[in-house]
Amino acid sequence: MSDQGKVPTHVSVLTLSGILPFILSVVAFQFPSLLVGGTAEMNPGGFDLTRLGATASTVLYGVAILSFMAGARWGDSLRRNSFAPSLTAMVAAVLPALLAWVAGLVWFAGSILSLAETPLSGRLVATGCFLLAGGFCLQLAADLRAGFPDGYVRLRWLATAGAVISLCYLAGSVLAIN
Repeated sequence: MSDQGKVPTHVSVLTLSGILPFILSVVAFQFPSLLVGGTAEMNPGGFDLTRLGATASTVLYGVAILSFMAGARWGDSLRRNSFAPSLTAMVAAVLPALLAWVAGLVWFAGSILSLAETPLSGRLVATGCFLLAGGFCLQLAADLRAGFPDGYVRLRWLATAGAVISLCYLAGSVLAIN
């Protein structure tokens, strides 16, 4: 890490605002009646549809954000290495997006199976959330090794913590319900 000054305020505000969808999804999952006026409709698999929607919004947003971050790493690797980056750098740039894709597919399979009333559905939904959380941790680990400024690294720690805690909370909550 290097200290190249303070992170501009607009970068901090925009980065931290990216945590809001994760936090709001946790609130929607924990308090579904806030969104549906006090009634919760259950699908045949036992999932409250509002709660399933909360996990959907979190996973879809997480897949988009992790893929965006992987693309930023790809671009940074190209720029730093005169468009001739190492294989390791390019693999590190691609893996988070691929992991996000797999997490989304696993979550989707679980959400579809919830309609068939199978206990496997909750485990798949939770696994998708855990995989995505792992992807954010891997992306953070790569960022810590990249030599980014200290201010950016602190910001990434906060943003990653918000995403990972939210995803793990949702996964644990799904497992507790199902």
